[in-house]
Amino acid sequence: MKKWIWLLILNFFIAAPAFAAGTLTAKLNRNPVPVGETFVLSLEYEGDPGSEKPDFSPLNRDFTVYMVSNSYKGIYTNGKMKKLYIWNVTMAADRTGAFTIPPLSVGKAESRPITLKVVAADGLPPAKDGKPAAPKFSVSRSISNSDPLVQQQINYTFKITAKEALQGNAPQFLSENADEWIIRALGDPVISTRLKDGVEEREITFKYALFPQKSGNLVIPEVRFDGYYADPDAGRNSMQRLLGAFSGLNDDAFGLDMFGRRVPIVLKARPIDIKVGKIPAANNGNWWLPAKKAEIYSDWQQKMPAFKSGEAVSREVYLRVTGVIDTQLPEIRFPEVGGMKQYPEKPITRSEVKGDDVVSVMKIKTVYIPEKSGRVTIPEIAVNWYNVNTRKMEKAVLPAVVVDIAPGAAAVPAAAVPAAETKAPAVPAGGETVPVPVQTASAPLLWYLLAAFAGGIAVSMTVVWFVLGRHSRKTETEKKSEKPVSVAKAVRGNDLRAVRDNVLAWARKAFPDAEVRNLDDVAALADDRAFAGELQKLQKALYSGRGEDYNPAAFMEAFAAADKRRAKRKKGDERLLPGLYE
Repeated sequence: MKKWIWLLILNFFIAAPAFAAGTLTAKLNRNPVPVGETFVLSLEYEGDPGSEKPDFSPLNRDFTVYMVSNSYKGIYTNGKMKKLYIWNVTMAADRTGAFTIPPLSVGKAESRPITLKVVAADGLPPAKDGKPAAPKFSVSRSISNSDPLVQQQINYTFKITAKEALQGNAPQFLSENADEWIIRALGDPVISTRLKDGVEEREITFKYALFPQKSGNLVIPEVRFDGYYADPDAGRNSMQRLLGAFSGLNDDAFGLDMFGRRVPIVLKARPIDIKVGKIPAANNGNWWLPAKKAEIYSDWQQKMPAFKSGEAVSREVYLRVTGVIDTQLPEIRFPEVGGMKQYPEKPITRSEVKGDDVVSVMKIKTVYIPEKSGRVTIPEIAVNWYNVNTRKMEKAVLPAVVVDIAPGAAAVPAAAVPAAETKAPAVPAGGETVPVPVQTASAPLLWYLLAAFAGGIAVSMTVVWFVLGRHSRKTETEKKSEKPVSVAKAVRGNDLRAVRDNVLAWARKAFPDAEVRNLDDVAALADDRAFAGELQKLQKALYSGRGEDYNPAAFMEAFAAADKRRAKRKKGDERLLPGLYE
């Protein structure tokens, strides 16, 4: 019995070191640290933690944790091996102040708290040589206008000064009220290099156009840049690169590479308070368009087209405004034109960056169809806008245009040939008929007969040529009309342009002797009031984009009725004609 008691006591003392808690030490690689720059908290456990691991969740309250790596070292001292487990936590603070890194534990072992001081980029204490300590990174921001009006463009500049090769994504505006601002990047970032105190610095400049959507006291949001730089001092040595194992590092996207560790960096620019003015009373209820410049022009200013009655002429009108985005552009109204139909299409808008300005352009294509010949004035088109430089209302004007409309290309009837003038024989006053002398031919009768025969042959050849030529031309016309007419298919497909083209093809085939140029010609030839009304709705939907009146079913019904009525008229006309050889 005593033997078993001694064995238990001996086993307890042998196993005691395994149950003894190890020591846990917390260290920082830098203190103080600039705001936004990363630092490393190292947690070293001497002993064997077994399956125990530290809990780093308490750090999330004041810091952003980017990466946790772990390693293991075996250190031999006096013939004995000491085990050392290390956890490295890469993190950063996003505000200045004094922070406490709380105690962390592994099993029963617990580290001591550490006080960390986070300072502004220019708040580092002097270096050991007495020179000011310069941070690796710093940021600055500025705006172009501190008292803008609502929806007026403000230029925002975000600049990073870096002493290390910096990489990362574009800065982000951290706004809780997204409806207060519209933000557009002004091109790509600009990178420049300079020497300062013998050290090379890079300046990375980002520019943005900001458009406040409300008046009153607003806040330009905080801007945040997330990036990283390579720290070669944090890399592994060559033996570790070759052997890899034994250190047991677990790296992620910000881990080690051949150039060293990718060290995360967070840079922030503080918010800016700004007061935004209201729309001035001088705007007088017009569409609000605060801009540096506005102009309106058309392609007719380069080349004026010719106008003919019944023939469509297109015009492209452009509104170009500097200092606004495309959603701020107003609706352009086209005044009515007497004696001419007009069909504006849907506007096309776009925005582009020109230097430090956002320039927006609206293009509207309009189709004009003169109703008759003569002189017509197309009224001016005007857009009111507010000049933010002069603080005055102005007007962009496209001047009125006077056009002369020529008659259309309809067939002109041939002028009547006057009958040969004949003189009645003179009747004397007494009613006595005076005999008219008859001229006798001075040439032989044979020559007259030959001449008459030759003339008959010439007339016959002319008639044959005319008939054959007319038949040939008609055949060519019919060949052109052999293309299948599928109005119904185009209507079912809701393809307005195909409907128009097929209706024109149908009319040219149905009325081969008429000249069909547009849908107005079709309406005149069909001579059907309901169909003419549907053609008007089709033109409105086709050229103006406002197709709420166009109904495919109603159009097809009117077209079918007009085509049926045309066929009946044609058949009735054929019955009224006498037979050629009757």
